[in-house]
Amino acid sequence: MPSRRPRCHSLIAPVLLWALCAPARGEMMESKDVEDLLAAAARRDAPYRAPDGRDVVRAEELFLGLFRGERDGEGWRRLGFVLEDIGQGVAVREIEPQGRGLYVVRGDGGAVALEAPHHLSDRRTGTITARLLAEQPFAAAAFSTVPRKAGDLAHEPDSYFNAFTRAFAGAFPGARVVQLHGFDGEARDVDAEMILSATLRPAPAALEGYGRCLAAAGIRVARFPDEVRVLGGTTNSNARAFYGAGGQLFLHIEMTSELRDHLARSREARGRFAACLLGEAR
Repeated sequence: MPSRRPRCHSLIAPVLLWALCAPARGEMMESKDVEDLLAAAARRDAPYRAPDGRDVVRAEELFLGLFRGERDGEGWRRLGFVLEDIGQGVAVREIEPQGRGLYVVRGDGGAVALEAPHHLSDRRTGTITARLLAEQPFAAAAFSTVPRKAGDLAHEPDSYFNAFTRAFAGAFPGARVVQLHGFDGEARDVDAEMILSATLRPAPAALEGYGRCLAAAGIRVARFPDEVRVLGGTTNSNARAFYGAGGQLFLHIEMTSELRDHLARSREARGRFAACLLGEAR
């Protein structure tokens, strides 16, 4: 009788399930490949050049095609990007740096995408995102490629980051996005390692289940707005784009530098973290 993999999309005993639910070695991407691409694409001294609104609409169409397994290399080239095969997926990277982001789409992921819109400003968020994408069955990831002060892709009204986010919402029923940020716990006077938000007031009922799961994984979590009133991402343009396109849940996650360092360093901790993010709230 063939063996069956455990149900991985559940928050039941997530700390125990994470090891069972991790992809087998042959199913993984190489995190170093994603990290190498990100290191080459990200420029601390590059300016951000906002795209034309018509190009944003075209990018959304092209992202939607990628999520459905269609590749239009010429269409991407007209927007200043090139498609590059990487592991079991494809990267969308700029030909010339304009700060419009780096995007990686897996061919075997589920309905949860990752985003690091402040990769060069919120230390380790890009590294954690790249490693989670490589190790666990996330569908795709989006990374900023300039510092926040040059172009804040979590707040730009018209961006390829928003095009990616809207297309993901349209491509997958029940789509969820997890966006990673960093904060200074002492400066904010917050007694938590993580602020978890859906960017909405009041918070959707599902947020409590994710909070319980992350707490069981050993993370000190404060939920916005029920347990903390700051850093809830309520002005986040990506979240607005996602919900406006019919997306199910946008998880806005703020983390202390200590937690970011731990998640970047420990694959075991990333596995527990991912089990919660990939699970359905109970």
